[in-house]
Amino acid sequence: MDPLEKEKLERELEFLKESFESNVISEEEYDSARERIRSLMKQDGQKPKKAETAGKEEPKKKEKAKPQKEAKKEPSPEKPAKKDDFSDLLIAEEPEKGAEPTEKAEEDIDGELLKRIEEEKVSVEEAAKRAEEEDKKSEEIEFETYEDSEEPKDEEPSLKPQSTFSEEDEHLKELEGYAIQDSSGETPAGQKEESQFSSLLLLIIVVGAVFLIAFFFFKASLPDAGLGTEIPLPIVIACSSDKECVQEGMVGECTNPGTEKAKCEYTEAVSTQLTVLNTESCFNCGTASTLRFLKELYPGLKPNEIDAGSEEGMALVKNLGINMLPAYIFDSNLSGTENFAKTSQIFTEKGGNYILNDRSSGANFYIERQEIKGRVDLFIEQGHESSNKAAESLEEFRNGFPNAMAFQHGKNGALTRQLGINTFPAFLINNKVKVLGYRLPSALETDYCAMNADDRC
Repeated sequence: MDPLEKEKLERELEFLKESFESNVISEEEYDSARERIRSLMKQDGQKPKKAETAGKEEPKKKEKAKPQKEAKKEPSPEKPAKKDDFSDLLIAEEPEKGAEPTEKAEEDIDGELLKRIEEEKVSVEEAAKRAEEEDKKSEEIEFETYEDSEEPKDEEPSLKPQSTFSEEDEHLKELEGYAIQDSSGETPAGQKEESQFSSLLLLIIVVGAVFLIAFFFFKASLPDAGLGTEIPLPIVIACSSDKECVQEGMVGECTNPGTEKAKCEYTEAVSTQLTVLNTESCFNCGTASTLRFLKELYPGLKPNEIDAGSEEGMALVKNLGINMLPAYIFDSNLSGTENFAKTSQIFTEKGGNYILNDRSSGANFYIERQEIKGRVDLFIEQGHESSNKAAESLEEFRNGFPNAMAFQHGKNGALTRQLGINTFPAFLINNKVKVLGYRLPSALETDYCAMNADDRC
């Protein structure tokens, strides 16, 4: 046999082996082709004799077998050949000893078989590559689990080849269906339902896990009921100073201020009577803010308001020498209160009573001064911006009220010292009511109209 031909047969035998191991051809096809190639390799040097003996009679065995061979070659109308069937290339029946196919038939079969093996080998590699890529994509989209009903017991491995997809059919197949095919190449019945059930089961598990996490998180935020460990709560400090310990009629004291042991301790406040003298003739003599401040200092305070024009009010003005309203008059019990020692400097003692000084009380109404209608006095401090703006405001006010009488006084003026004014700028309306601070022309107009019946008001 020619070395090239022998090498060709050996290569063909290797391809057959690889195709069988890759499940491209069946065991029956592999054995038949292998025997044929080995038979050719054994008949070294006998090919020329084939032509010489071509006209001789065939053995009887072959004559008997010939009708069977021809009968098998007839295609069956009921079972058409599958696309991947190699029956059209391989010998239908293993030839008996002494019977040999012609050299031309052998070469045709060899060429076609090698061509199909190469094509199927490329197809298998491409299908495996695509399956690997699709498998990676499917893992990112969803997770599905498949369970076997029972584990095979001592079963011999099947030699039947797994079916593969050809290139033209690959785009019509789902990767998932290919992964779960059985040995016949068909998808098991009910696999679609199993896939849907697995997805639903996974969804139920995820939702249940979320509810469990939420439950335990919520439970951890509640006080311990004996079922778990109590979550430590943030430290709350009861108080940092005595001002934070306030209770009606009680004096509060903060012990261990600013610490975990801090707490408010209360003692009954000393009862103190307070008389407030005031008049309706004063438009800016409110007492609410001052009373609130005094109650914080002296929790046992019991206020009582009296009109300065009443008989009782006039008696108090005369006996205690009250010059301005509103006036705050405390009885002698004030000296026994908790905070008196800290605040004694803001009081003047007269006849066993304690009178809050005019500066601390915010008194604005001069009792003894004669009222002069339409008069406005301005008290300023030279060189101060606020005083200069107050002067401009007064000038603008006079342009609107030409009948008003306006006067200006410096810091060291006689009237300034007489009235005891030490806050600048300040206004005096109708020689009776003091107004502290800068006033816009519109605000000054309101103050003026509160005490004067002018046509422009």
